[in-house]
Amino acid sequence: MRRLLLAQHGTPDKRSPIRYLLWLASGQVLPLVGSTTCGIAWMVSNALMPMAIGMVIDSLFGATPVKEPAAQSQAWLLLLALGIVQTVTNVGRHRCSNENARLASFRTIQIVIEHVADVGAAMRSIASNDAATIGAVDIANIGEVMMVTGRATGAFISFLVVGLIAIHISVPLGIAVIIGVPVVATAVTPLLGHLHRHQTELRETVGSLGVLAMDLAHGLRVIRGIRAEEEFAARYQAESKQAQCAGTRLGQVEARLDAAKSVLPGALIVCAIWLGAHLVVVGSVSAGELVTLYGFAVFMSTLLYTATEFADKVSRGLVSAQRVIRILNVNREPALMGGSQRLPAAVPSIELLDRASGLQVRMGALTVVVSSTSSESHRLAAILGRFTAGDVLFRGLSADLLRLDEYRRAVLVVEANSLLFAGRLRDDLDPAGQHTRVQIESALQAACADDIVDALPNGLDSSIGARGYTLSGGQRQRLVLARALLAEPEILVLVEPTRALDPRTQVTLVRRLASYRKSRTTIIISENPVVLGVADRVVVITENLVRADGTPREFVTVDAQLRLA
Repeated sequence: MRRLLLAQHGTPDKRSPIRYLLWLASGQVLPLVGSTTCGIAWMVSNALMPMAIGMVIDSLFGATPVKEPAAQSQAWLLLLALGIVQTVTNVGRHRCSNENARLASFRTIQIVIEHVADVGAAMRSIASNDAATIGAVDIANIGEVMMVTGRATGAFISFLVVGLIAIHISVPLGIAVIIGVPVVATAVTPLLGHLHRHQTELRETVGSLGVLAMDLAHGLRVIRGIRAEEEFAARYQAESKQAQCAGTRLGQVEARLDAAKSVLPGALIVCAIWLGAHLVVVGSVSAGELVTLYGFAVFMSTLLYTATEFADKVSRGLVSAQRVIRILNVNREPALMGGSQRLPAAVPSIELLDRASGLQVRMGALTVVVSSTSSESHRLAAILGRFTAGDVLFRGLSADLLRLDEYRRAVLVVEANSLLFAGRLRDDLDPAGQHTRVQIESALQAACADDIVDALPNGLDSSIGARGYTLSGGQRQRLVLARALLAEPEILVLVEPTRALDPRTQVTLVRRLASYRKSRTTIIISENPVVLGVADRVVVITENLVRADGTPREFVTVDAQLRLA
């Protein structure tokens, strides 16, 4: 069995869903060849089984039965050989098909995860539910396309083999069978177009419903606080009704398709039996040949089912591949692609400079930035963290020239709405497992989060839900701050770190934070006066430009002079 997670998976073809599926197939040629070969052998042995049974019947009960035991045994041996081939190739086909499905699924989810991690903040243009459902639904649909490919190829080859044998036995009946199967398949084709359209509609509707459900679950405490339960419940019911209607429409198309797959092949079998019986009466075919032709007709109906199943799987796979491509086509801004230079060494000077606003951040200082609006605060943080294009100098070098991964390890931006991940709290705070318990507890104390851990049933080993929904907003904010402190970045940028805290906790937190980050560069973007008391420098930004820069004492002196004037 091949390794499912690949170190080098290549560059996916994102031009269209069909091109993406073909690219996946090109990366797993050997398993596809194996499943196709076994699929052909399995289907052909199935197709030849009625012929072998007909030979046995003719040798025993035909118009000129074969009396020699050796001649009779040949028919029986052929039947046995076909059974053995059918069994062996079915096992091989099943094994190769499952490997194809797993390879395609794992490669897709690996590509998506790596791409999401690479583009980072640009993924905000895609609903989080879309990325999550790829792992829940879409990779299975894409894998099933690869799984059914070998069997579908075998069905096509066996169709040609059966057609040639049927014509050899009886030209009229053989032609009827060969023409009948494509006619029946063509009759089903219009339903496949409707199926694809309704599958896409349902996928979109369920996706938006999932996003709404996640938002409601995470904001339930706020919704209850403003007494808006009925309004949001009505909104969810309306969205759910739309999803239900879309599912009903899809179910109707699937029901018609299933009915067509049963009725039309059945009609073909009835016609084949009637024509075959007529040929037996007139003496054109023997009883054994009639059994053979009947078996061929039944087998053809199986091929029709395989063909429609293949079309259905491909339809679902194309819808899922379109979802994958939509995410893979999300790219960083060109200005955020990153350069190739390593970070320069630290020197006692201006460590960070935003030339657009004029903000200067001195090395080792705790700088508080006061902006006129919250949008300015978030914009400045995004520029400093290189989540938005800007003109930033890092130790005298343009940040655009530096390697993005190294820059973001050195400059860590933590916003008030940063998230926690589901799982063990210790793993969330220290993902790499590089810190001791004492170091973790020190960071928790600095973030005023030690009481949160003490209240949990298993302390650091307690499990928290997705986004930390089991915690309050203030608890999440303090735990996120503790995680940032443990990362030990050279420059830490905090946006409103005290927003969700009570006044007493705010005072304690800023003092502990200043002590913990002493002599390390820290930027706090906040309008809270409590933060000003621990600042080394205070910078006021209005309309994206620095209007004042000085020590807290200088600001107090100026403010007093203005009051006296």
